[in-house]
Amino acid sequence: MYENDPWVREFIINCFKIYGAPPAVVACVNHNEEVYHTFCAISLLLAMREQKDDWSQLRSEEPNDAAYAFAKIYFEKRGEHLIPTISYSDDYTEDGEYNDA
Repeated sequence: MYENDPWVREFIINCFKIYGAPPAVVACVNHNEEVYHTFCAISLLLAMREQKDDWSQLRSEEPNDAAYAFAKIYFEKRGEHLIPTISYSDDYTEDGEYNDA
């Protein structure tokens, strides 16, 4: 969607960094992180689509500053974080097996 725009790529990476999410699949160290990265990417792209006017107006700023500003705008408008938190600690056993109980 935005892979050809260097500013948008940096903006997205900085949004991931704000929330401690892996910025790319290659940065993931295990399957759980890959799932979390995918979850974060979908959440962020949906937010960017829904509030395109808000983040587009920030393009004159550095991507890092724009990411923080967009996260703040998103939270103020929606009452939710730009990238929702997700916990897998209850879903997996110590052996790494999925616990669907």
